[in-house]
Amino acid sequence: MNKKTTDFSTKTSFLACPLFSECGGCEVQKDFHCPPIFLEMKNFFLEEGVSFSLNEEKLTGWRMRAKLAVRGESGNPEIGLFKKGTHDIISIPNCPMHHPLINSAVKILRECMCKHKITPYHEISSRGDLRYTQFVAQEKSNKIQLTIVFNAKDDEVLKRPQIASFLQDLSKDDLWHSIWINCNNKASNTIFGDFWFLYFGEKFLKQQLLGKEIYLHPASFSQAHFSLFEKLVLSLNEKMDPQKRVVELYAGIGVIGFSVLEKSSSVICSEINLYAKECFEKTKNMLSEKEKMKISFHTLSAEGSTSFLRDCEVLIVDPPRKGVDKLVLEAISQSDCLEQIVYVSCYFSSFKRDVEFLKSMGWKIDFAEGYLLFPGTNQIEVLCILRKSG
Repeated sequence: MNKKTTDFSTKTSFLACPLFSECGGCEVQKDFHCPPIFLEMKNFFLEEGVSFSLNEEKLTGWRMRAKLAVRGESGNPEIGLFKKGTHDIISIPNCPMHHPLINSAVKILRECMCKHKITPYHEISSRGDLRYTQFVAQEKSNKIQLTIVFNAKDDEVLKRPQIASFLQDLSKDDLWHSIWINCNNKASNTIFGDFWFLYFGEKFLKQQLLGKEIYLHPASFSQAHFSLFEKLVLSLNEKMDPQKRVVELYAGIGVIGFSVLEKSSSVICSEINLYAKECFEKTKNMLSEKEKMKISFHTLSAEGSTSFLRDCEVLIVDPPRKGVDKLVLEAISQSDCLEQIVYVSCYFSSFKRDVEFLKSMGWKIDFAEGYLLFPGTNQIEVLCILRKSG
């Protein structure tokens, strides 16, 4: 599997989107294949004596997962993102970053909402029926896992004749892999509530990663640029030490853990998301008995998983934007057996902070490279390998 490394000396790119100036989804329009943060990253790693390249793949049509707000009026719903710096919505029916399947799904959903006069959510009054949507594309089948977030406490909303007719009509389209119902009636910016209900189709969406079948629940985390993330995971495999006791914190559904299982003596995955374990177990059930014995999952926060580091030789962390938790960093500093840290970062500021701490504890950067997982933004995913100095 070949990675494409950007040649910045010859390449140019321009994001020809008429909504760029208003939409909050993208930040970089000119030369968006090389966001401004790349130079800062490159200089940072050069100071550490490490070269830094940027890997890319699709620059448009890459987004396989999208969460979109639903606002507007009955008969004229708007499905899209909030305008920059506001909570005013802008419709994005033909987003160049979305996989074409997602744009098709948005159109179908909107038409069905109009037909049945489904009322979009109104933030000020907290009234309306439909608040948010999530679309996850499965390229192999050309289908979409759809989640509809209703402004309701539970599935009582489905008994309303108007909603029942809407869902019945919507589910007739061949585009859907499944339709999930989520209910959230809290006055907050949180997209999903606690109530989930499978209305139609298969419970899990299956994706292939390095030959393994990964099962995805709509409430579990998954990468939006899945094909490029697969190449990041492949590179991670190549750089990680073999036959070691591995711990993966912030593991999600264990995608990275499963990918390194074959070359590891054991793998422990830890994740706080309550829906991740079910996805993990579905994937684990597809393994051989020998592989099953080598990998385990624990529904814990990263801070609650520090005891696993006592016998850990390779630690994999893929934290959210806030970076690695303080208690985890302290546990790393106290470890006598940890030999290698694999850090996958989505936010450079917290990554730099964490690396400075690790350097003060005797760790050094051995390898780093970037992945343009979010074209159009000023963000680059970093794969970094650290080892103990000396």
